[in-house]
Amino acid sequence: MADLSPADREFGKHLRTVAKAILRGDVVPVLGAGANLCDRQPDEGWIRGRNFPSGSELSRWLADEFECEVPDRGDLVRVSQYADITEGEAPLYRRLREVFLEDCQMPSLHTFLSGLPSWMADSGRMPRTQLIVSTNYDDLMEHALREANVEFDLLRYVTNGPNQGRFVHESADGTEAVSCSSATGCVTGTCA
Repeated sequence: MADLSPADREFGKHLRTVAKAILRGDVVPVLGAGANLCDRQPDEGWIRGRNFPSGSELSRWLADEFECEVPDRGDLVRVSQYADITEGEAPLYRRLREVFLEDCQMPSLHTFLSGLPSWMADSGRMPRTQLIVSTNYDDLMEHALREANVEFDLLRYVTNGPNQGRFVHESADGTEAVSCSSATGCVTGTCA
């Protein structure tokens, strides 16, 4: 550690502090925009088949794919809405799967988080459930957990179809339960 700069030593100390807090259950990791970019160099762009895109890179690619007529082609929300309205949800999701199912190296953040249960077991720590939140289109965290043979439950918000506006809880065994929407409430445990 002697050959590290003071800034690198301080950053390493910070990472150890965060890792300990995650292991204690004091921190909930939230994977937002850019979580899949943690291993990219600052000047490195999206290279299909090598790494995953940033939100603006994905947006510009989708804008090209759907010939979007929007003022800001880097605005992922607007471009996605345009694609959904003009061509439908299915073509948009097909294009997203095309990007996120490419065989790229799993980001180290996702590998780190999916490796925590194994590390805890190997170090004699009591296993516990970890909540991880993602706001991204991708399902990289789920892939990382599957690759690490970690069972997990998945909670997702439904934007279209008969369960629109509700959450679906998928248990590790694959069974699903649909929540009541906050707009209708529940009456004796049954969705209104």
